[in-house]
Amino acid sequence: MIKKIDWYIIRKFLGTFIFITLIIMCLSVIFDISEKIDDFISKGAPINDLIFKYYLNFIIYYSNRFSPLIIFISVIFFTSKMAQNTEIIPILNSGRNFYRFLRPYAIAATILTIFSLFQNHYFVPKATKERLAFEEVYYMVSFSTSNKYYSISEDEVVYFNWHESAYANLREFRSEKWNGLELSSILYSPRADFDTINKDWHLIMAEGRYIGDTNDRVFQGKNIDTTFSYVIDDFAYRSEIYETMTYPELKDFMVEEAKMGNPTTFAELEMNQRTAFPFATYILTLIGVAVSSKKTRGGTGVHIAIGLFFALMYIFSMKISTVSATNAGLNPLIATWIPNFIFLIIGIILFRRTQT
Repeated sequence: MIKKIDWYIIRKFLGTFIFITLIIMCLSVIFDISEKIDDFISKGAPINDLIFKYYLNFIIYYSNRFSPLIIFISVIFFTSKMAQNTEIIPILNSGRNFYRFLRPYAIAATILTIFSLFQNHYFVPKATKERLAFEEVYYMVSFSTSNKYYSISEDEVVYFNWHESAYANLREFRSEKWNGLELSSILYSPRADFDTINKDWHLIMAEGRYIGDTNDRVFQGKNIDTTFSYVIDDFAYRSEIYETMTYPELKDFMVEEAKMGNPTTFAELEMNQRTAFPFATYILTLIGVAVSSKKTRGGTGVHIAIGLFFALMYIFSMKISTVSATNAGLNPLIATWIPNFIFLIIGIILFRRTQT
């Protein structure tokens, strides 16, 4: 049964979280405007779209992305205030143990975790898609990719050395067709231009070879117009593409990428982070209570400093595990959850020390 003191802590928890989120988002919007305002003005971004298609979705994305850390700071801030005002000691002296004291924190953390899970998998991707679409029109700088192999089908492989999103072409383009384990043809061009209107390809200084037991032949051509089963957008996309997909869309995307022989590490990391980050709310809440529930000489400032140290360590561990997954072959599921398990152990140790 939820008592008055529970409601008091829950209101403190949620109220502080909303307050800090609003402050951080206001500052983020101000800094973002100062950085991008020249581009928005020069490209004539409509004020209505700027507010509702960009900055509204900007706030939705970043407030949810950093919610575990904002929750952590919120818990430390209001719990430390309660400790400095000697509110916690009477609660514990009334017969409640520390585990009972944690109940309202767990309830508030559960509310925020469930909300964040839904946001991460369904609502935020749609908001991100709209925000990025706005950026591509009014702000987007070009992005590039290099040295890529794509399995178009079971019998066709495409390679290119360089592609930049600002230009609809592939450099050092090569297409290989296979008959089982035997190479049947090769097509090479230093530059393959894609016609975005007619959806066909223009190969410059192309050369190719048809391979057979008795009828090998080689051909060359300065300019060759042809069509393929793929378009330029199939070969390059922004790294944020994973963040624009809802859970079902991301699952389907990973299946299609696997069929084409493309790595799915980043997509798997995105999928697992959407779940791991919200559950970090419980762990960071536990650490926050353990750090800030005792009155100290330095007051709230000391608690916040300690909390920021743990927050930075958590971010650092997430970065290390992500790099391990992308560069060292660590399973994305394990890489995503390792920081949570490490800090869960730290949280349990700190909590037990607080009880003594």
